[in-house]
Amino acid sequence: MILQTEGFFVKFLFGFIFVLATVLGGFVLRHGNLMTLVIPTEYLIIIGCLIGGMIMKNPGYVLIGVLKGIVGLLKGGGPVKKDYTELLQMMYELLQLARKEGVLALEEHVNDPHASKILGKYKSFSNDHHAVAFLCDSPKLFVAVVLDAHNMDELMERDLEVSHHEVSNHRKR
Repeated sequence: MILQTEGFFVKFLFGFIFVLATVLGGFVLRHGNLMTLVIPTEYLIIIGCLIGGMIMKNPGYVLIGVLKGIVGLLKGGGPVKKDYTELLQMMYELLQLARKEGVLALEEHVNDPHASKILGKYKSFSNDHHAVAFLCDSPKLFVAVVLDAHNMDELMERDLEVSHHEVSNHRKR
């Protein structure tokens, strides 16, 4: 998800610069004065028309999603370096536990993640219910010896595909 967001940002930035350069460049090449483009009342009219058209055309849940997205952008949410560091520390602890005491030692942690001492130490992870479900669902099958280690990566990839599919279908509604 982060890579998709970065790719979107780069594409958006490139497109924005390209449009700005061609429009302003064409305007200057036709001997236009750039200061004539600075008219705040016209920007108010254009932005008002855009927002009004968006409100008329889209259903309420789309507008709410747009507002939440704008607030999320302004708040700067999303994972930060500290979250990734905590995730790696937590994974290290879990893998050390499995190495020292065996895979069955993970059972109490994946079956009841909210009561787990290891998972509970890392609040940024334990507060993200999607991440907790993703991390705990696949190892449950592995611990119960229903799944061998070679098939676990395929199961986790499919789990991610299903999650992305659910999110994209939710956005379309």
